[in-house]
Amino acid sequence: MLLFLLALLAQEPAQLPPGEVLYNVRCKGCHAYGQPGIPQAEALKAMSAEAVIRSLERGNMKVMGSSLTAEEKRQVAEFVTAKPPGSFPSAARRP
Repeated sequence: MLLFLLALLAQEPAQLPPGEVLYNVRCKGCHAYGQPGIPQAEALKAMSAEAVIRSLERGNMKVMGSSLTAEEKRQVAEFVTAKPPGSFPSAARRP
């Protein structure tokens, strides 16, 4: 038992994915708390990663996205949509 506890203590804490860190620092303050007109988690997950990236580059989120690199925009988009660029929202898929 003691060895098990020592092994747990020796492990490094789990690191969050970069997109989640960026979201928590730059986006969560508005998107997580139900502010009027701002899409929350479920709405963001229904979007494609490309739609989020477009919003960060030339849409409503352009000002917030202006300080992000292309890679950071992709990371945030993948985190909030739970899908990589090139995939489509589940509602848009057809059998």
